[in-house]
Amino acid sequence: MDPGARRLWLLVAAAIALLAGVAAFWLAYHRRPPEPPVVVVTETPPTRVTDESAPENVLPSLAGRVLVVGCRQGECRWSRVARVEEVATGPQGALRRLVAREGTSRYADEAPEAYNSAVPIEWVAADHSDYAFCSRERPAYAFPDEEGHYLLHYLDLFDLAGFQLASARAYMRICHDEQYDGEDTALLQRLGYRPGTRNEQVENGNPRDLARF
Repeated sequence: MDPGARRLWLLVAAAIALLAGVAAFWLAYHRRPPEPPVVVVTETPPTRVTDESAPENVLPSLAGRVLVVGCRQGECRWSRVARVEEVATGPQGALRRLVAREGTSRYADEAPEAYNSAVPIEWVAADHSDYAFCSRERPAYAFPDEEGHYLLHYLDLFDLAGFQLASARAYMRICHDEQYDGEDTALLQRLGYRPGTRNEQVENGNPRDLARF
């Protein structure tokens, strides 16, 4: 075979091999099983099981806030909040701790209703811890006295004595982040409270006793 014919034969063979390869690839591709459709799934957050007797299941965002505790006879007491944390939970409610620093200010005519930078507050040297038992069945509050012993205030929020008002206001902040003047029964009913709960003061108490029925 002369060289020209040989070269032509090689070109024809190469073309046939290329066409055969293309045909084999086409058949293999079209015989594959179809790709499954893309399905977009929206993730549903897990359902949280809550205790119906506990007023709230989310801690209020009080850190860094300055709250008025109460004002009388020309003096106001203040609380600068460091943090609120949950100590314990039970069937009847949740025990929470407020870590804060106390301060006082003086006023001449009208007491300030809320904090502003113009109020000259004298702060004590260290933080202290108060406790609230957030419960519709037995709301309660505990705070240290001048000697460091705890006073426990069991609160009937519908029938407060004057010495319980500051505790009730702090309780409503820690448990609901709500302002409370001691008389707003519509607010109490909306939150699910009822009159006639335990109502007394206990001296030299243990804050954990608030959660013991």
